[in-house]
Amino acid sequence: MKEAMSQLIQQLDYWSYRVISLGFIFLTIGILSGAVWANEAWGSYWNWDPMDEDMVSLDPIEFHSEEEPYKDRIDSYQRKTGLTEAVQTGIGQLNGIPVAIGVMDFQI
Repeated sequence: MKEAMSQLIQQLDYWSYRVISLGFIFLTIGILSGAVWANEAWGSYWNWDPMDEDMVSLDPIEFHSEEEPYKDRIDSYQRKTGLTEAVQTGIGQLNGIPVAIGVMDFQI
């Protein structure tokens, strides 16, 4: 009984690997052909519109620290990196599908 169960598990593992591999191939083909279609339909593979560019960091609950005040730390990091925020956000389309994305920037 145990040996039969072991063989069944090995067979399921074998076939699940094959099916997942095939699915990955079809997914890749779908993404690439969708990008080509988007380029033909809209003239670009990817569109990006930044959002919330005018937002500024505040300290509404007044973080306290033994170091310099929160607002001063934000100002020094903004001067150091040239960025206004650590998270850049935007909306766009990927293969014609609307997406919103936030990217953290760890430059220090």
